[in-house]
Amino acid sequence: MEAALVRTVLADPRPVRALREQIEALLLDHTAAADALAVGLFECVFHRLPPFADAELLRVAAEAHRRLGRTEAGWLLDGVAAQITTPLPCPDGADEARTILAQPDPGAWLLAALERHAAAGAWEQAHATIRAVWPSLPPVGHFWVYQRMAEVYDRLSRPAATRVMDLLTIQFSPADNGTEGAYRRLLDGFRAAGRARAAAELVLFQRAALPAVTMIADDALAALRAAAGPLAAGAPAPGRVHAIFPAETRLPQTWQSFNGIPQSMIPLTAPMQRPAVTITEIADAVVLVEHDQVAVLDAQGMLLTELSVGRLPALLPHRFATLARAGAAPAEQRLDLAVLVSDEFPAPNVCHFLFDHASRLLLYRRAGIDLAAAAAIGPALRTEFQTETVARIGVGAWHATDAPAQFRVRRLLVSSNCRHVRHTAHWGAGWAVASVRALFDLVPHAPRRRLLVSRADAPTRRIVNEDALEALLAPHGFERIVPGRMPFAAQIAAFRDASHIVAPHGGGLGNLMFCAPGTEVLEILHPQYGTWSYAISMPALGIAYRTLVAADGESEAAEFNDPKWPLPERHASMHRSIRVDPADLRRWLAVSGAL
Repeated sequence: MEAALVRTVLADPRPVRALREQIEALLLDHTAAADALAVGLFECVFHRLPPFADAELLRVAAEAHRRLGRTEAGWLLDGVAAQITTPLPCPDGADEARTILAQPDPGAWLLAALERHAAAGAWEQAHATIRAVWPSLPPVGHFWVYQRMAEVYDRLSRPAATRVMDLLTIQFSPADNGTEGAYRRLLDGFRAAGRARAAAELVLFQRAALPAVTMIADDALAALRAAAGPLAAGAPAPGRVHAIFPAETRLPQTWQSFNGIPQSMIPLTAPMQRPAVTITEIADAVVLVEHDQVAVLDAQGMLLTELSVGRLPALLPHRFATLARAGAAPAEQRLDLAVLVSDEFPAPNVCHFLFDHASRLLLYRRAGIDLAAAAAIGPALRTEFQTETVARIGVGAWHATDAPAQFRVRRLLVSSNCRHVRHTAHWGAGWAVASVRALFDLVPHAPRRRLLVSRADAPTRRIVNEDALEALLAPHGFERIVPGRMPFAAQIAAFRDASHIVAPHGGGLGNLMFCAPGTEVLEILHPQYGTWSYAISMPALGIAYRTLVAADGESEAAEFNDPKWPLPERHASMHRSIRVDPADLRRWLAVSGAL
């Protein structure tokens, strides 16, 4: 019976409404069996729907859960319904809750609080925070919030509430991190309840969404399917898929690091599996954009979560419906051919744009797309390096994603690394680096320049003793530059002609894309913050790369200098200044041949 209902709902042109109507009809029976069927139907279908398109669906699902005695799960669903209608007034409660709700991004603050309580094993305190904050929280698209909430309920042995949060996690999450735990908990719950059909369908859906993750072996899935009987329709393929680059294994990386290997880069010392890069082609697609969120819908209006971008794309259909009711919705623009360029890094940052956005455009060209005849949908072009790079690639038109806009696209292409970003340049893949370098003249014109790269134009992560470092380096031929204050052509020339570069971690190091093989580079990192954005691409660029773990620029306290300090507090250090020991810099000068 459940499988037949699932098929009926998924086949309906308006599946959200169809699911709500099916649950409402079951609730009218006023029997425990019908209530249980309503909950099972919701669990099997919900993660395949455009989230939050109908608050009433969540309310009737909450009622079904309450009738089965799952009051906490019902309360959580009511909280989501409140998120997409009118948030409730701020409740009286703990200072922590009031602090969270007063922030411009309360979802991020709730996540930090939950991670802090989890690190301390304070699960009851985490639950109290959720209870105080959840009903008044504005719309939250941070998938990790749902994942952490699910973990709290799982630790407190409240399976119905855990399952609700896992279902929400699957809807919101980028499929390359965070979701595997949610799928596994749902699978364990279905199997423990003897629901073979729901378990089998979940695995099939997971394999379509996370092809790189194997939750159960093929023979175990075959056993589930044998016990399940007829299955409902699985997650349909959204369109034609072009395979561009196959999966490959990235070998462990070694490099010299002064004062220890940064914690964030330890994963580079082990093999890493680079997934395949594909391009999905959708016919007659609808694209909704606002605040750099991108929702891709098929011709029937079904949200294609795996092709959408950002933390809140699932809320865009609701947002545009609200604008339409107010007579404020932007007019639909019709495009014949379009490619999606956006990902989760929309800011005008040299690194993200060159390594990710530009290489993604060139993927479409490799797939045979005439970019001169296409429109690109991507972050607004606000800087010279963006407009210059796009001009070199030769894109026909550019539609920015910062303001509300909706497009009907006859032929839309979406690269898999829009949603599942493998920053930088697809985990250092040679093809991604080479394709962008080929756009520019990178033959050195005045070789042997030595650079001290400054973040004097940035409000954060500056080197507090930079003047002392400049005095130390100047006798060895180094000049201080501020890339953000230079024309793009001058940035290219400086890095192209450099033989030695000293720089703190930051977006300006995206110009390493222009360095000649053999360039000596020292990247300076805060003891608690850094990413592998540049380190991972150094083998493909042929750069002689080293790192230096410096000290906090303002304090000697462990909470700012201990690399193993708890994660939420470490994240706060990404904006702190840095102090470099001149003795460490002299060690690098010696080994890099700069003396």
